[in-house]
Amino acid sequence: MNALPDGEEEYTFCHRITICPEWLRNRSVSEPIIKYLGQRFTWADLFEFATNVGLVVMGWTVLYFLLGDTMLPTNDGFGLYVLALFSHCLGTTLSMIPYVNIPPVFGMLIAGLIVRNSGLYNIQEDLGVATTSKIRTFCLTFIMIRAGLQLSTTSLKTHRYFILALALVPCTVEMLVVSLCCKYILNYNWDLSFMTGAILGCMSPVVTVNCVLALAERGYGEDRGLASILCTAACIDDVHIVSVFVICYSIAFANGESTLPHWSYVLIGLRDSILGIVTGTVLGICFIFFPHRSYVS
Repeated sequence: MNALPDGEEEYTFCHRITICPEWLRNRSVSEPIIKYLGQRFTWADLFEFATNVGLVVMGWTVLYFLLGDTMLPTNDGFGLYVLALFSHCLGTTLSMIPYVNIPPVFGMLIAGLIVRNSGLYNIQEDLGVATTSKIRTFCLTFIMIRAGLQLSTTSLKTHRYFILALALVPCTVEMLVVSLCCKYILNYNWDLSFMTGAILGCMSPVVTVNCVLALAERGYGEDRGLASILCTAACIDDVHIVSVFVICYSIAFANGESTLPHWSYVLIGLRDSILGIVTGTVLGICFIFFPHRSYVS
């Protein structure tokens, strides 16, 4: 076999490993494994598949040694691990559909709906309400941090009314429409109807933020600061709808045991929102100066 030109060793099996036979070292990974299939399945595809399988196995092994028997099949940890893998695979598969540009997080949400409604795995029964609540809080926090890193005080000053309208109007209308549908189609009471509307309203920024950030990474809207405006609106949207959810949840599950009037839950929601805004503002100001951009590690 002839020697490869300079710069092509990255596309061979093991060009730099001198102990390997020359026919193996200089073989291109872009060659098909079975010639009858053409370029549909090459050695590079096989290596990528083997790498992913190895990562899955090593990840499970590490979790087994750390967590113990819960990672064995039919146990709680193993079910959660399989759910995470299925969500990632479905999200990646849907995102590869041409011309549609489906965000991976949408496929992950679909995977959760499939697993939950098929009865294959019930995360709330297996892990408990407290654990699932912490997982949801972590996911929401991670998404809001991604959106918060795109915030700009310039866009807030320039488009303050537009951002407020973009943040409050769509999610409020969505919540009201879902609430009315739950009331008159599913025959929910008003408390559960509004709580359901708030739950579905909380999910909208999950898809929106990831789509906006994906477009921003490709350079769309950079000259107009579109990503910053939309992420700012998404943050305010989520803070608003989460506050509404807390109020609806408190009213729906009070069950007449609480002596507090309904309007007091509104004040509690406003209090939590103000505390969140103040805390975020203080931390944002602190991180401007500490560490300072002149700091060299």
